[in-house]
Amino acid sequence: MVATTRPAPIPPFLATAALARDAVQDLQAAFAQAGAAPELQALRDTLRLAKFVVPRPQDYETFHARSAASERFPDTW
Repeated sequence: MVATTRPAPIPPFLATAALARDAVQDLQAAFAQAGAAPELQALRDTLRLAKFVVPRPQDYETFHARSAASERFPDTW
């Protein structure tokens, strides 16, 4: 490993159709279960996943900031 970056949310999962609130809650529960399942620990370690959380809209501000920086300094990226 050369370096690590600050924690940042992964890009959001998108669907082409609106999901019912219960479907969203089912997906959130499935990620929470995958994050806690002992049998998936080795895989989480390999992927360097510490946990899954439900993000807040402001958690994605980092993507806006990175996008703006890449537009201001395109040669850096």
